[in-house]
Amino acid sequence: MTPQNRLIDRAVVHQTRQSFGHAFALQRGTVEIYGEPRFGRSDHNTFETAESFNINNDVFIGLRDIIACHLNAARRHFDNVASLFAFGRRHEQAAGEVDRRAQKPSSLGFRPGNDLFAIRHHGKRQSSKVRLPLRCAVTIPRYRQREVYVVPLQVSFFALLGRLDPRSGPTAQPPMEGRYGHPMKTFDYIIVGAGSAGCVLANRLSADPAIQVLLLEAGGRDKSLMIRMPAGIPALLGKPNRHNWYYDTEGQMHLDNRRLYWPRGRGWGGSSSINAMIYIRGHGRDYDRWRQMGLEGWSFADVLPYFRRAESNENGSDQFHGDCGPLHVSNGRSSNPLFRAFIQAGVEAGHPPTSDFNGGTQEGFGPYQLTIRNGRRWSAANAYLHPAIDRPNLTIESLAHATRILFEGARAIGVEYVRKKQAVKVRASREVILSGGAVNTPQLLMLSGIGDANILKRFDIFMQTDLKGVGKNLQDHLDCSIQYECCQPITLYSQASPLAAARTGLQYLLFGTGLATGQGLEAGAFLKSRPDIETPDLQLHFIAALMFDHTRKKADRHGFMAHVCHLRPQSRGYVSLKSADPLVAPLIQPNYFEVEEDRRALREGVKLTREVFAQSALDPYRGPELMPGAHVQKDEQIDAFVRRTAESIYHPVGTARMGVDGDAVVDAQLRVHGVDGLRVVDASVMPDLVSGNTNAPTIMIAEKAADMILGRPPPAPEHVAIVEDFRGSAGV
Repeated sequence: MTPQNRLIDRAVVHQTRQSFGHAFALQRGTVEIYGEPRFGRSDHNTFETAESFNINNDVFIGLRDIIACHLNAARRHFDNVASLFAFGRRHEQAAGEVDRRAQKPSSLGFRPGNDLFAIRHHGKRQSSKVRLPLRCAVTIPRYRQREVYVVPLQVSFFALLGRLDPRSGPTAQPPMEGRYGHPMKTFDYIIVGAGSAGCVLANRLSADPAIQVLLLEAGGRDKSLMIRMPAGIPALLGKPNRHNWYYDTEGQMHLDNRRLYWPRGRGWGGSSSINAMIYIRGHGRDYDRWRQMGLEGWSFADVLPYFRRAESNENGSDQFHGDCGPLHVSNGRSSNPLFRAFIQAGVEAGHPPTSDFNGGTQEGFGPYQLTIRNGRRWSAANAYLHPAIDRPNLTIESLAHATRILFEGARAIGVEYVRKKQAVKVRASREVILSGGAVNTPQLLMLSGIGDANILKRFDIFMQTDLKGVGKNLQDHLDCSIQYECCQPITLYSQASPLAAARTGLQYLLFGTGLATGQGLEAGAFLKSRPDIETPDLQLHFIAALMFDHTRKKADRHGFMAHVCHLRPQSRGYVSLKSADPLVAPLIQPNYFEVEEDRRALREGVKLTREVFAQSALDPYRGPELMPGAHVQKDEQIDAFVRRTAESIYHPVGTARMGVDGDAVVDAQLRVHGVDGLRVVDASVMPDLVSGNTNAPTIMIAEKAADMILGRPPPAPEHVAIVEDFRGSAGV
């Protein structure tokens, strides 16, 4: 039996009215916070229950760290601790190990590294004072032939500390010890999250050997073949696995109350290790719009040098692209005729062709460029983290789930995290940097007391800073799929049989060649849903296969499809808490289709995509329309189809947005408002969505943030002409 399963049935840590006036009753599955004792009695059964909330066995691991953390906090904030009562029932299956670890009568075994400690009592009931390593005298009641044995607490008590009234108990500030009361390790910078932004920062900040950097990541290393192999996407998205947070939204009122699946990367590289590897920056006007919001230094001319710095483009360097960066960008290698036919069909439908979606003309049909190098996914971890892992000044803690930010007054000074079922605290002498993404970053901020005061109060979290914008402004790209059966057996359905898949996988393993070096998505388009808008607001992803429910449902025939998504939604959602337990997934409410304009744009996107598929270039391949089906023609029928089938295309942003108004979470330097020593560097800082995939923009943000953090001057703005400049629109 593992130590974490040796749970006492009930334990109470009690402080008298003279000290804290609170008591905690910890049970398997539930924590109850009791109020003031009645009639001056010390029996916990006489306490009035003030509140209860649920925890799970992963959180409730025991009481050792409770005692260490609580008494140390008490020693810092109060002159004395009147009493500590702990009692429990012997667990028969664990009795043998408890007896071996029990100390002599009247002594308390508390040794760093122990999985449990025990108090064994003999004789009649009496009280004896013992001294903990924290040098706090504690009164322990004795019970005849009774043992109290507990195992280390991982998570729950640090949350309880923040729930006490600061006038009568410990504040939300933790003791300044790391594991088992040892001094905290100190780094210059602590980065939370080894996703796209975190990998960039880890590399750029640790390039100076004098700077000590700690990178925390809740997931593990990116060792999986499914990550390395571009064709491994279905294995990463289609079923729960350790590389995917596997989130779900709340029910969507305007999508038939469906809960939508939100895959998010977990592990080195974050979502860049499970995404479709499409390299898109968005439109230049997106960043000019940020500048118009008052965010100096974020116009397209300002950010273009960072895009070019990050990029190593297969086609070489020009005014839009770089060729010396760590992020390799390549052309598609597929010889499948469907990709060329799709682009030609778009031209036949009256849309312009474009050879470079990241160049001077985004609008039109053309090939996608991909973050693939020599047949291998080139994630942010490959580009930035792996080249830096041997640096002695870079420490990477994998499987380390950050649980809260530590503060001294209004300054962030460290992070608390759980690793290998132990709570650990680390200090940052310069800054704490959050790079957990649009879902995890606002969750960690709120768990740490930074957020809307009303939400924090609801979960009894001590308020560090009242920032109502935390978790708000959630935006995402919603899409639906137009699908056709293919008349020729040339799609990826040819890999559906186990034998064919095994043959392709073996070819990849042995030679690094074959179909597994691609991802089946090498062509697309950017279109306008109406002619009076300046820049495209629709994006198409053409796939030489049929996909259902994020690959969780298998296709049964040859076919092809196009995802059509609305690029600039007006609907806004939010991320909030479901629980004060850091191991519980947050609440995700995107509020898709809340605004009529979003519904109109996607309706028009369905119509435009059908027009493209009806062109002669696809005649040799096009079979019957499978989705939405030829019978779906009227607007109300299309709307019903979209409500029934629309899904996220995995581009959430905006939940810790930068801005100059009162609801913004960070400023233009990505510093959290009202807090010193804390920045957010990930997609959550985007004030609104870019017109395209979000991985390349996130890497750009991190490249720019690295200069900000290190105090380096930004490169000179690079003004380049885009096609909209010649259509009479005013530049910025």
